Amino acid sequence: MTAINVNQRNILVVILLIMGLGMAVYANVINGPFLWDDHLLVADNADIRDWRHLEKIFSSNIGGESLEAKSSSYRPLQTFSYLIDYCFWELNPAGYRLTNIILHIFVAVSLFWLLSLMGLAVRLSGLTAVLFVVHPLHAGVVSYISGRADLLAALFMLLALVSYLKDRPVFMSFCFCLALLSKETALILPVFIWLYNGTINRKTPLKASKGISILGLLSALYVILRLTGALGSLYFYDPERTTAFQRLPGFFAAFFNYIRLIILPFGLHMEYGRKLFGFNDPQVLAGFGLFFLLVVMAVRIKEKDPIISFSLGWFIVGLIPVSNIFVNLNAYMAEHWLYIPSMGFFLFINRDGPYLFELNRARPYLLSVITALYVGLTIFNNRYWRDPGAFFTRTLSYAPKSVRAHLELAKLLTREGNIDLAIIAYNMAGQLDPLNGKIHGAIGLMHYKKGDVDRAITHYQKANELTEGLVENYMNLGRALRDKKEFVQSRQAFERALAFNPSHVSALNDVGVEYARDGEYTKAEYYFLKALELDENNGLARANLKQLNHIRDSRIQGQTP
Repeated sequence: MTAINVNQRNILVVILLIMGLGMAVYANVINGPFLWDDHLLVADNADIRDWRHLEKIFSSNIGGESLEAKSSSYRPLQTFSYLIDYCFWELNPAGYRLTNIILHIFVAVSLFWLLSLMGLAVRLSGLTAVLFVVHPLHAGVVSYISGRADLLAALFMLLALVSYLKDRPVFMSFCFCLALLSKETALILPVFIWLYNGTINRKTPLKASKGISILGLLSALYVILRLTGALGSLYFYDPERTTAFQRLPGFFAAFFNYIRLIILPFGLHMEYGRKLFGFNDPQVLAGFGLFFLLVVMAVRIKEKDPIISFSLGWFIVGLIPVSNIFVNLNAYMAEHWLYIPSMGFFLFINRDGPYLFELNRARPYLLSVITALYVGLTIFNNRYWRDPGAFFTRTLSYAPKSVRAHLELAKLLTREGNIDLAIIAYNMAGQLDPLNGKIHGAIGLMHYKKGDVDRAITHYQKANELTEGLVENYMNLGRALRDKKEFVQSRQAFERALAFNPSHVSALNDVGVEYARDGEYTKAEYYFLKALELDENNGLARANLKQLNHIRDSRIQGQTP
């Protein structure tokens, strides 16, 4: 058998191994339910159910927010992928999660392909991709349907890099654009190419500059479009108004924890929250020491072992967009932010040579044991993604002050019909965030479901005092007031909802009902017709209009001598 055939056989074995392990470690989570943001982005997202919404998908922020809304997440490709999923699975979460698993396998195979094209041995490239595909740290991306942005961005970034190595600038540019439409962090791709040319490949400066120039121009265009609001505004919620210097220690604390979680992936969870650290914090000191050590190693070892230099550079550069230094993100660290940077660290761990351990003979066995451990941990941790109750209990055990986790637990309890427990969870969230009107509105809705209309009205009114523009809260207040037969106030609440959202079909219906009750049939007809104009299939508006015409006809017949 020739060397070429042996090499091809080895490549095939690695690809099959990646595919088999990828399916094996995530098979037990496929039948899990929608979880957390899955409800917003998939289960309750009407935009993914009709191809006629395609234009809206590409002209809205993630979750359907208008581009004028303050958001940092213009990720239309993620929503578009859910639209494709819906065509096959409708609202069966198993199908969406299967797509995530397949994408994760594609990412791992693309990583193997890229490293092989860089001239790395099949064994080194394969071990890196295998560790990547089975590592339990990535469950927050793969098992979590809403984590798809990381999968898509990583896949198209890797394909763009492959295209760069194969000297296909058009396809490289196309993939880079798709990566940017998946997630903003794809902007670091030109830096990865610069790293490659400065370490592994230093023989073709003209070709290198050409690729970086093309991607640099595309990056500049993307940033301009984002800054001008053409592709959604670049906005990051920062209630504390912190400075980069204040957030800098948090990066080093995160750096230490990231390396710890890659090597020892125990205690994985969502919600790390916004935290400020002092420079004398032990985690910060350890993180700074590790950061300094790896940077020095990457620089000093570049001539002797460019692969290690490249891998460390990839890991460090990959963390820059989520470092919280340039912008204040929604947490000081997050496990899914490691999805792309971890590729570099896995390459670093697998690299042959005396730079990590003097265990060259034992290393294959050691890596086999580590891989088996990661496989077991991933399968074990997936049980939390299958059980929402266990997921939120675990999350709150690590982040008891997470308002978002308490709110999501309350929503889960509501769906399960545990109203009393849901009220407790909402009250916990309200204690942590007392000025959040939405929480008071949710508590009011729970009391309304229990039949305590007076208490519901109190919370609805408090919600409106705290937060302006809560359309659904005004709707709920109007219905509660109507139950109390306070019709003037209920109409005012519905009209207030319409003032904030003139296209709210339910509000149009409810205002029409109030006018019909008062005998103002012309106004009632206007609101019912307006509702049907916005939603021609709205059965309630059609039934109300039919009933209104019936009342009119009855009155006319009663007046006929």
